[in-house]
Amino acid sequence: MTPGDILKKCHSLAVAKTREMGDDYAELVFFRKDLDKWSQVLSENLGPAEKNENCTPSKEQQGLAKALGGVRHSQTLFARKGVNGTVVALYWPWRDKTHITLKLGLIP
Repeated sequence: MTPGDILKKCHSLAVAKTREMGDDYAELVFFRKDLDKWSQVLSENLGPAEKNENCTPSKEQQGLAKALGGVRHSQTLFARKGVNGTVVALYWPWRDKTHITLKLGLIP
């Protein structure tokens, strides 16, 4: 499974802006009102969130997220190990409380 495979399953979800799109890495912005829909798709493909919003990340979680810019207290982290590496998804909530950036990458 790659980030591209997961995003194909999200084709019906609203995207405010696509910043980067590839098989191994994607970055996009969606609306907070759609958070439950995005979380459902990510949970179905990566399992439940390993770190929820407003929880302190462990050292292991920090290591997983390092290649995607790290993980902070306010972020949510999903991850699933596979044959080609670990697929990691991070929510970066905006201060405007309206938008969330999704970073989705394959970490070898």
